[in-house]
Amino acid sequence: MDDQPVQFLAKLDLARNEIFARAGYKFTKDYYIDYYGKLAWYEQDPGFSESKFTDVQRANITLIRVAESAIKGLPFEIKSGTKLDYDQDGALETLTFSSPDENHMNLKIKDGSATTPWSIECEMPSKKVYLGDIDFDDGILDLFVDEFGPSDDYMVYVAGVKHKSFHQRNTAPGQIGKLKLDGKGAISTS
Repeated sequence: MDDQPVQFLAKLDLARNEIFARAGYKFTKDYYIDYYGKLAWYEQDPGFSESKFTDVQRANITLIRVAESAIKGLPFEIKSGTKLDYDQDGALETLTFSSPDENHMNLKIKDGSATTPWSIECEMPSKKVYLGDIDFDDGILDLFVDEFGPSDDYMVYVAGVKHKSFHQRNTAPGQIGKLKLDGKGAISTS
């Protein structure tokens, strides 16, 4: 990894941890103790709890983690019910997903009262969803779902999220854990 992505990762790390610092998190690593301890506004809160974070703070932490993973070329696992600005319109949407049987994976994005479904018919879905960014320049976040197939013929289903809807992007042979995203539109796998 060249210097530019490493420097950007360091800035993202500080941005993510600033959310914790502003809430009074007590850091244990010397680097953070030194960095945030020098800032006039930083004050430890013995009653700190992540449960006090707002939906926007949680979404920002998740989005920064997604960006950190994307720079490393990796998708980031998210949980059903995660609120995030998936379509990057400035409003939080909730993504839920389930696998009602061994041949389907159902995903839904809810924005206020509108719900958009995406159903994948596949054999043995992993029941996990990952978020990443195939192309940094297109303004679209991508969702990834593993299919384990009947005979080790693994497949990854990919959909971008745009205007509160899913746009089937691609399928790629392999498994999510072995995918590498280049941020320029290409997916490689081992």
